[in-house]
Amino acid sequence: MRSGDPVPLVVFVVGAPGAGKSTVARHLAERLGCAEFLSGDVLRRTAEEDSEIGRDVADRLSRDETMPVSLYCRIVRREVGREVGRGGHTGVVFDGFPRTLEQCLAIPTVLDAARVPDADVLGLGLLVPATVSIDRISRRVERTEDTAHQARTRLSTHVRRSTDIATAFAARWPYVELDATNGIGHVVNAALAALSGQVDRVAERR
Repeated sequence: MRSGDPVPLVVFVVGAPGAGKSTVARHLAERLGCAEFLSGDVLRRTAEEDSEIGRDVADRLSRDETMPVSLYCRIVRREVGREVGRGGHTGVVFDGFPRTLEQCLAIPTVLDAARVPDADVLGLGLLVPATVSIDRISRRVERTEDTAHQARTRLSTHVRRSTDIATAFAARWPYVELDATNGIGHVVNAALAALSGQVDRVAERR
């Protein structure tokens, strides 16, 4: 990044299955002028490729395995790294990452892959009750993994990991949690207001 260039912004949207991460991330990316990296969508699209990386992702998705950071970064670099690096966007909004403590600790590596190593990093945690999470993802009939049983399994996994992720993230970067049970417009506006305050505080520390 050249001296005088605006500092890129990278937002990581995390939360339970069914919290609305992808929808919120799309709206934030549009409103903030950032690229979007919707982890689930990108990984499923990559899994359809007849390529080494596509077969690797497909195999891991079939076994519901968490993607290793090295593989995730290869995809990030390919999807957004060149675009952001050329100045096409002011940053990136990620959804569905980090999903594990290991991934959280590897965020600097992800920033390198996205060509924004010096970005202002902000975390946004979307909170919904367990009953809402299970109901929402059980209604996604087009996705075979979203049965009620698997919804509970995915939620249980998230609960086990979420506290460690939030703690590790907040130890290094600003992290905001929001009630995501309201309408999408309300959630997006609340997220923008919260992120705006965090951006101002980050700028004051620079």
